[in-house]
Amino acid sequence: MWTSRSVTPAPSRYRGGGLKWLDRTFVVVCALLPLLFAGCSSDPDADQRPASQPAEDTHASTTKTKPVINPFFDESQTWTKEQAAAALTEKETRLSAVVRLIRLSECLPPWAPEPLPLNVAASWRIAKLADSLWAAGLETGNEKYLAAPVLIDAAGEVRRPLDDATDLFVTLHLSNEVDFFPHLAFYPGQMLMFDGEQWTPALAVTRPADLRFELRFEHDYPYIALLWRTPADENGVRETVEAGRYDWDPYEFAFSGPLCDKLPHPPGGQYELDLDASPALIPVGGVIPEPPKFDEQKFAPDANWPTPY
Repeated sequence: MWTSRSVTPAPSRYRGGGLKWLDRTFVVVCALLPLLFAGCSSDPDADQRPASQPAEDTHASTTKTKPVINPFFDESQTWTKEQAAAALTEKETRLSAVVRLIRLSECLPPWAPEPLPLNVAASWRIAKLADSLWAAGLETGNEKYLAAPVLIDAAGEVRRPLDDATDLFVTLHLSNEVDFFPHLAFYPGQMLMFDGEQWTPALAVTRPADLRFELRFEHDYPYIALLWRTPADENGVRETVEAGRYDWDPYEFAFSGPLCDKLPHPPGGQYELDLDASPALIPVGGVIPEPPKFDEQKFAPDANWPTPY
């Protein structure tokens, strides 16, 4: 390394005699060094690129970053319904098949806009409910749940679990063992269950309308909680409380709990389930619901009813 220091005068034979071979070699090497470094540059565009623009790290782009693959390749946009249904069975083409089947159907969920950005599709989740049934919906952060689901069968038919429901208010719970505990679909005031073959109504509220069902666990055993939001207090705060409990009976494949019971608040309030719309209910406990009012007009005798005399 060359440093700045005092130099001892050369012997007399070098002084006053001009530059000898060592001096000339040193000057030539110093003059050629910038050219040598410029010729060894790995970036041919380095002289033309602004100083603020860094060179591309081609190695990092190919080895450290995974390539973004768009699953909606052009070929899937021409699939028939039968081709898209067949593609459901393959993991690599399942997402493209779901997009194509939704486009071919009349069931358009709010999470499948047209055109469909790739980052929106990344928030989807597709789960297999049975050998010939899939559910597609939005990720919820919990692997057991899907939001706003649609159902897709092996024939490529797309439908909602409940036809006249609002998609965004629906949550689907995925069961590990359908033979012991069903898949559940939660709607405001209503719950459906899937027994491995079909979706059927399970529980439904008739009054008040703003009750909702929720799956909960106690000692790892599932039960359905009927939740009620209390009226606002003097500070405008509303609490969510458990108004009813419905325990799972795996032998009956049904839920046992009250048909009618008192609300925690306000005093004197009651809730009631719709017995006709709750085929999975085994009425246990609670209070006896009030009988319907007698409609004299409805049960008035018909003057035209024929008599035998």
